[in-house]
Amino acid sequence: MGTCYQPARAQTPGTIDAAMKRPGPTTSQDELLAAARRGNRDARGELVRRFQKPVLALCAQLVGSREAEDLAQDSLTQVLSRLDTFAGRSDLGTWIYRVTTNTCLTYLRRRKRSPIQSDIGEVSQTIREPGGDSGVQTGEGRGSIRRALDSLPDEHRVILILRDVRGMEYEQLADVLGIAPGTVRSRLFRARRALREALGPEFETR
Repeated sequence: MGTCYQPARAQTPGTIDAAMKRPGPTTSQDELLAAARRGNRDARGELVRRFQKPVLALCAQLVGSREAEDLAQDSLTQVLSRLDTFAGRSDLGTWIYRVTTNTCLTYLRRRKRSPIQSDIGEVSQTIREPGGDSGVQTGEGRGSIRRALDSLPDEHRVILILRDVRGMEYEQLADVLGIAPGTVRSRLFRARRALREALGPEFETR
């Protein structure tokens, strides 16, 4: 995926950025964020490197692999341009996933609905019951689940992928989706019920 950040202005000797060690994999997230906000080019590049793969994977799962690279680049570009709006009320990664999810949802709403063949990878054959405790599974495995997920409304598909494929906790889901924790539970309930209906009678409980 191509570089998606703009070169920063040249650093002048004596500035904080000129004095700091070049950001790398061992740089703390807080230091990296602070330097990136100041426009440090190396920090912005390291931020992109750290989140490029998970952002690309999330885009592939939400919209399909064909459009994933462009949307991942758009998402990371937005992240870099909006760093000053990150208030720190959640983890930086959670905020980046929120930006990415919103980018993908905007794309899905703008385009004409068509099968997306989400790249859900090694998704478990087990999806939780609407109640949330027990499990349900299908003998047809990933293919059946993928087809059923792709047939769901965007709102249902997205929350199921974030929860049951990516394993996000309820609090993180609330932050990513910008909704209350109680709404997360009710939306998941409806989404899992819709998935069961889409899978049909062959979707058997354990």
